[in-house]
Amino acid sequence: EGFMTELSGILNPIVKRGLIKITTGKGLVEIRPTADWDKGSALGWILERRGFRGTVPLCIGDDETDEDAFRAIKERGVSVFVGVSASPADFYLERQEEVEPFLAFLAGNG
Repeated sequence: EGFMTELSGILNPIVKRGLIKITTGKGLVEIRPTADWDKGSALGWILERRGFRGTVPLCIGDDETDEDAFRAIKERGVSVFVGVSASPADFYLERQEEVEPFLAFLAGNG
């Protein structure tokens, strides 16, 4: 809590000038530009780059802030929400400890 108070004191003048916006989530603070940009926009931009065209994105997340990315890859990638929530993800894992075995399985090592 002390950290958030100190961070808010530092960032509030910048927020008031409209240069950034602050989003909080489960154990995180995101500092974003005020532009219409989120994890889904960023993922879409990355997938348009030459080295990523035609690839199938895999997005694994455990927070509401990951849901923009899940929506962005709908029908062109795979999304996995970690935890218990109503999420637009394609699949769910119940616990963080399941992520590593899941990735090993996908890589053919599990």
